[in-house]
Amino acid sequence: MPTALARTAVLSVPLALVPIIGPAAASWIGGRGAREGAIAAAIVAALLWTGALWWLSGQSVNVSGTTVALGPLLFLAPVISGGLVAGGLCAAGKRSYMAAALVVLAAGTSWSGYQFGPVWSLLGQFRTEPETAARDTGGCPDNLRKLYTASRLYADSWDDMLPPADVWMDRISEYVGDDSAMRCPAVGDAASGKHGYAMNRDVGSTAAGEAARPETTPLHYDSATLDRNANDAFTSLPRPGRHNGKNNAVYLDGHVEALDAP
Repeated sequence: MPTALARTAVLSVPLALVPIIGPAAASWIGGRGAREGAIAAAIVAALLWTGALWWLSGQSVNVSGTTVALGPLLFLAPVISGGLVAGGLCAAGKRSYMAAALVVLAAGTSWSGYQFGPVWSLLGQFRTEPETAARDTGGCPDNLRKLYTASRLYADSWDDMLPPADVWMDRISEYVGDDSAMRCPAVGDAASGKHGYAMNRDVGSTAAGEAARPETTPLHYDSATLDRNANDAFTSLPRPGRHNGKNNAVYLDGHVEALDAP
């Protein structure tokens, strides 16, 4: 078992970069010939990977002056661990283990895919928004995308429940990474104490994935209420609009729109 564990651990480092199949191949190759010891080695390797990803998820890195939280890395734990255990079951050499290996691999892959959904919104920070997005808004759409991502990451840690509306900024701050994202650039700097964003209180403490029409349900938006943790029923949009006569809002499906002032 020690030899199988060492081989599995070493091989898993480069092969974990290969989606789904890589971890399974690492533990299958590492555990060949070890029989039942291959399963034990795979489980230990899976625990080591989970622990490492859990630690990394609490860290952040600085990329071109922007602090990026590594929380999404934890979403890789199920697929990597599932692949390692599946490979260990296959390496044990019993046909009865093959079906179990497929179930473990499918479960780990499905769970990682489900959890990783909100993180795709991060890609929105690097793509061009459709015509509904504001063009000259001083970074406001990017801030709202970050607030959306942070809220969904919070929900993934709390059984899919979005943060309570009355303390939403407090609850998602650790997922935002850069506190400046919680302040609309048009309302002043940190010294002003103003924020300018609100949360739709109708979705506070609700299941993020159960909204009937996420594409038309606002989550965060420009608000005339400048206090921290501002929230209302989508009624505080500034008049006139804060950005060239328009206000920005991010919806539960992750898209940002530039809206005419009410």
